[in-house]
Amino acid sequence: MLGVRTLVHPPVTPGGEDFHFYTIERPNIQATMVGLGTGLEPGLHHPKMKSNLEVCGMA
Repeated sequence: MLGVRTLVHPPVTPGGEDFHFYTIERPNIQATMVGLGTGLEPGLHHPKMKSNLEVCGMA
C-alpha cells in the first residue's frame, strides 16, 4: 500500500519478549514492552542497542 520505498530491514531481536507469555499462565503478573519513542537504535536486544536518554527523560 505504501510502496517498496517504505520497506526497512527487520531489527535484530534475539530474545527477551518471551516473558510476555508468562501472563497467560499467571495473569497476576504484569508485563509490558516499552521502546517506542525512546530513540532506540539499532533495535531492541541488538548487541549495540542505545537509547536516547534525553528522549527518555533520563539525561
